[in-house]
Amino acid sequence: MTSFSIILLIVLLVVGLRLLIIERSHRTIKRTHHHLQALINSIPDLTWVKDKESRFLLVNTQFSRAFGFAKEDIIGKTDFDISVDPEQAQGYYEDDMKTQKQRKTFHTEEQITGSDGTVGWSETIKVPVFDNHNQIVGTAGMARDITKRKHAEQKMVHLAYHDHLTDLPNRISFNQRITKLLNLNNCTVAVILFDLNNFKTINDSLGHTRGDEALVQISKRLKSLVDDNTIVARLSGDEFVIAHNYSKLENSLEKLQVALLQKFEAPVVLKEVNYNISASFGIAVAPQDGRDYETLLKHADLAMAQGKINKNNHCVHFIQKFADELLYKMRLSNQLHYGLEKQEFSLVYQPKIDSNTGALVGGESLLRWKTDNEQWISPADFIPIAEKNGFIIELGNWVIKSVLQQIRYWLDNNIQVVPVSINVSAIQLRQPTFADYLFQQLERYQIPGNLLEIELTEGVLMENIEEMITLLNKIRKKDIVISIDDFGTGYSSLSYLPQLPIDTLKIDRAFISNLHLNLDNQKIVQTIVSLANNFNLAVIAEGVETEEELAETRNCGINNVQGYYFSRPLPVSELENRWLNHTDNRMDS
Repeated sequence: MTSFSIILLIVLLVVGLRLLIIERSHRTIKRTHHHLQALINSIPDLTWVKDKESRFLLVNTQFSRAFGFAKEDIIGKTDFDISVDPEQAQGYYEDDMKTQKQRKTFHTEEQITGSDGTVGWSETIKVPVFDNHNQIVGTAGMARDITKRKHAEQKMVHLAYHDHLTDLPNRISFNQRITKLLNLNNCTVAVILFDLNNFKTINDSLGHTRGDEALVQISKRLKSLVDDNTIVARLSGDEFVIAHNYSKLENSLEKLQVALLQKFEAPVVLKEVNYNISASFGIAVAPQDGRDYETLLKHADLAMAQGKINKNNHCVHFIQKFADELLYKMRLSNQLHYGLEKQEFSLVYQPKIDSNTGALVGGESLLRWKTDNEQWISPADFIPIAEKNGFIIELGNWVIKSVLQQIRYWLDNNIQVVPVSINVSAIQLRQPTFADYLFQQLERYQIPGNLLEIELTEGVLMENIEEMITLLNKIRKKDIVISIDDFGTGYSSLSYLPQLPIDTLKIDRAFISNLHLNLDNQKIVQTIVSLANNFNLAVIAEGVETEEELAETRNCGINNVQGYYFSRPLPVSELENRWLNHTDNRMDS
């Protein structure tokens, strides 16, 4: 064999060996690629590998299904070729470049649009791919479908910031949104707070399910007010609130008020029955009425409370007077208990006179409060506060005890005694122990029942009428006189009048004032007198101040009167000196 042949043989052997090596390597690479493809196909998440130019080198079955292409049709393509949304594709490309440039993992949650246009959410992780020389050769990524999780999160967020019944924004959401509005420069925001009048009646009479139906109906109407400048929310119960970024030039706030009131013109339909529902509205405006949410809401609440007092179905704007009055009431509420401890309360007595003879026939005890700094507090101010905070019970018991002590003093000192009346609050009367306390004090001071009279308003009597009849019969057994105060101004049912164990009707001053000039009031008074005569009830006219009024009460058949014509309410010393110590109590000339 020649050397050439040997060399040629060696060359052929080397080439053959290389070919054999290449063939074996190719089979290995092919087998490895097959295994790799099978592996990523088993991954439930979208998985891919891209080169430096963001062209796909490898994708799994889930990826191809999501985009509606075969795997072999995706290889060599970019996101721009397979995405239906060019902006979305641009975002994918920029993320790839960012991953390569920063040479670190990129993690994001993003919206994706499938080939059928369905929008979902994915959690995406992208990593840079390096060669043996630590050079970037591409990116690899994985995307997990988190659409269900996102929808669940969105639902939870919605529930956290919306009312479950009406789907209106709730207090938390409203607070955040109005705070953003108030932080804007030159932003003029109005807060309208309102609740439904007498809504408790619907819940009590029809049930809470029907009450909820009413709230839903009202809420649907309110949603039509929402626009770019108006937020409507439900705070709690039947209380709603509106924030409006208003324009003075366009009178947008005034227009909104008109539209809001119109929402309550039509009745709500519950069990195929129409119910008219009204509301009380209070308005506070930034920046003059407050610069933050809490202040505006507080001031709107004060305005709304004023609207309830006036009982007008219109919007009441906040004025500083409302806040001043609230502060004054809060101070009085804190001072009430202190005032009783310091003996700042006292009683005065207004005589009840037989106008024909001028004789004293009774007296009405009236509560007065003079603070330690010599300031007189009107009963019209402190009585409602005492009723609201429950102090009226302690205060009322003090009045009962004080009146009976005074009567005992007169009896022990041989001073003329006439029946004395006490005004009893509804809250005090509803106490289960009221009658027992009253009887205990009568026994303690040994006072005959006929020397005591309790005065009740019509409204008090009509609450739980059957229970009231039982209670008053129990009181009447002690010979205590019972009167209806301010008769004619309330809402008593005449059908119950014969059943009520009462003795006297007191006609309110509203009918007596200028009685001689008001023919309608004269007819009303005459009707009350006729009614009283039919039921064997006594009648007394309150607030007689002039000779003309006195003469007309006589013409209407009323003999017993009280008022400034005869006497203002008197301290006990003046009452004794002027009326009780004289044997001939004739009226002054």
